[in-house]
Amino acid sequence: MTTAETEALIRRRMAVLQTGDSDAILRDYTDESTTRTPDGPVCGLENLRSLFDMFFAGPMSEIRSFEVLRQDCSGELGYLVRKTETAAVEIPMATDSFVVRDGRIVSQNGGKRKLFPKRGPDSIVLDSEAVAQAENSLRTAALTTRPCT
Repeated sequence: MTTAETEALIRRRMAVLQTGDSDAILRDYTDESTTRTPDGPVCGLENLRSLFDMFFAGPMSEIRSFEVLRQDCSGELGYLVRKTETAAVEIPMATDSFVVRDGRIVSQNGGKRKLFPKRGPDSIVLDSEAVAQAENSLRTAALTTRPCT
């Protein structure tokens, strides 16, 4: 992959993530793809679907903004720093790194993320327990998948 192709794939992925469409997101992966989360690896399309479906459930269901703070690519390697805001939570910073081959993500490393409850007239107000439940649902998706081979 060239740097430009990796950059384009990551830009496309970020745009698709805002739609919450797991099918569209999974088009950039293969059954051999692995995503490493802070809670463990998630391997293969079936498990990645579970991860993304859980990601978009509950407090993460209504993404209002998704901003790329930094994107660096070199050949098949990509690095991303982003922030996300939903109706319920804010993620002021999360990181991802990618290895892209033949137009697909073969390896992704998801960095540490922290969810914070939103406050205000146009938001769903969650207490810290609800935010912890959202984080636990993401952790559960990572921990309940088949082992990577």
